[in-house]
Amino acid sequence: HEFNFTAFDNAGNEVRNYFTFNMFSDMNPPNSTLTTSLPLYTKGDNNFTNTSNRYVITAVDDDSGVDWIEYSVNDTSFIKYTTPFMFSKEGVYKINYRAIDKAGNIENNNTFVIVVDAYAPESALVFGAPRWFNSTHTFVNSNTPFVLIAFEPLIFRSGINHSEYNIDRTGWVTKPPIFIDPNEANTWFYLRAGEGY
Repeated sequence: HEFNFTAFDNAGNEVRNYFTFNMFSDMNPPNSTLTTSLPLYTKGDNNFTNTSNRYVITAVDDDSGVDWIEYSVNDTSFIKYTTPFMFSKEGVYKINYRAIDKAGNIENNNTFVIVVDAYAPESALVFGAPRWFNSTHTFVNSNTPFVLIAFEPLIFRSGINHSEYNIDRTGWVTKPPIFIDPNEANTWFYLRAGEGY
């Protein structure tokens, strides 16, 4: 483009200036994206994860370029995004994020809600009857049933993904049935459970 400018003072003097420049129109805001470092477990409308997950926000702008990215957690004031972040406490977190380009265009807010489940599930082995306990051992016979229980007792539960058992360190097994020879002395029974993510 060429731009001509003339100025006059009250005494009749004038100055003419000619400017040649390139001008581009940037009317479009940037586009930002939030990604997570770990897979999410989705249950209903909720996305679950643990405290190890990192949140990364990136943005692109094809015109003037991205100037900065900002985000807000649970409707607090926006802060400038500089590095991936994490949540160390259990809870529900609403992340609003947006990008601003070098022409001053502001992207509409994007929202991502995550439920952080900070606690591992619990597991238990329950013995039916007949059985007898002393201070160090549990005694059973071939008619004694065993029940494996895995549960999450806290509020922000992602749910049990699977449970496993291991008898005498022979390897983890992920599904029943479980048969323990009652004639075997000192049988060690190990349990563990994994969450939905």
